[in-house]
Amino acid sequence: MTSRTTALRPAISRGSQINRLHKLREKARVLNAQLKEVNAEKAELELEVIEDLEREGVTQASTKTATVTVSEEEVAVIEDWDKFNAFVKRNNAFELYYRRVNNASFRELATTRRGGSIPGASTRTIKKLSLRSK
Repeated sequence: MTSRTTALRPAISRGSQINRLHKLREKARVLNAQLKEVNAEKAELELEVIEDLEREGVTQASTKTATVTVSEEEVAVIEDWDKFNAFVKRNNAFELYYRRVNNASFRELATTRRGGSIPGASTRTIKKLSLRSK
């Protein structure tokens, strides 16, 4: 147990903890489903507002509660990953990548390499709790 399990709160049974955890996960699932719907509706409305503003020839509009402004941003679209990766390597432009490793691929590659490791990288074990509904 952690130091958080002290006299600050009464001890509860493991069964109660698991049931509470399950209830919270289910609540999160419902809220995430609602959030997904809200975000989809929001994205649809944003496109509608952008189209309306463009049709009116303006880039900004306001009400008493909010202001919207249409802006543009160029984003990368990689059409040929081999050419792109060669460019990155040739120009030492690794800042174009996010610093994140695909853990499943990392584990798979490490297990196939002699010695079971990848230069410059290591692993650490984190504890996770799995919860399943019955």
